Amino acid sequence: MAKGKPVLEPRIYPLHRGPFLFAPHFLSKTNWFGGFESLISDVLETSDITGKILNPYDGRQALIEIGAVEMTVDGDGGVFCVDQLGVCGSNDDDSSRWSGPLAAPLQFFQEMDTDENVERLGSDYKNVCTFSKHLYQRMRNRFEKAIREGFAQIFASLDQPLNPLSSIEFHNLRHLRFVNVCRDTFLQEDFELDDAVTQDGRKAFGLGVSPTGLSSPTMRKRPGRKKQFKDADIDAEILVLLHKRGVPEQGMKWNDTQLVNRVMKALGSKAPRSGNTIRKRIVPAIEKYETTRKHVISSNSATKSR
Repeated sequence: MAKGKPVLEPRIYPLHRGPFLFAPHFLSKTNWFGGFESLISDVLETSDITGKILNPYDGRQALIEIGAVEMTVDGDGGVFCVDQLGVCGSNDDDSSRWSGPLAAPLQFFQEMDTDENVERLGSDYKNVCTFSKHLYQRMRNRFEKAIREGFAQIFASLDQPLNPLSSIEFHNLRHLRFVNVCRDTFLQEDFELDDAVTQDGRKAFGLGVSPTGLSSPTMRKRPGRKKQFKDADIDAEILVLLHKRGVPEQGMKWNDTQLVNRVMKALGSKAPRSGNTIRKRIVPAIEKYETTRKHVISSNSATKSR
């Protein structure tokens, strides 16, 4: 990229990111942290919770330390994430700390209520839940205000994916049935728009929110889903982690979610947008790992018996 060339941000964002992007004006990467730091500070104060607000990343992220827990508000992925204090900045091979839920807010709240996470958070569970729910409610209020005051508009292509965009009223969103998408992209921009079905059975494609005043998005192509990653690269990273950490187990410190996050981080800009792409390759990779491991053990045993 030539020096000094302006970076243009996309004009339509996934709907779930709306509360992360408007205050009620649109928050660019450069002014995002300032726009959220004051909100987070106010929520901590009104909730009577002690917390420390940090800015350790380069994008639309904030890290809040509450007791022995750190919670990340990731505006680029549109997700909340909670981990044991110290996971941010720790070595990827450090298995001494646990990682908790990573999901869009509504899914995040459900996962927080599992027995495993209640036990993990211990005495900090109540404060983290109270803070995250109050924060999300304030974020939604700002987003609704952005729509009412004209800072944001919601669009979708009705009936066919390439039809011209139609404006969707905010109060109609509650009547839509959304196609489920796993939102676990972390520290990366999530541009995958939603699909849904309206109350009268019409299909809504590419549902998203646009900051007004950038340009009229009356016609557009859906964001490209060009495959930048290679399956072989994913398999190689999974195998490296399997050799280092062993096979992940549900409910343990080393589980599928941690493996996916480590692979996403290792691949960097080449990582797929959704962690589901990596999850689908875990089982075949484990089978390959176990086959190789058995072969090595068998060869070693044969060598020793000679």
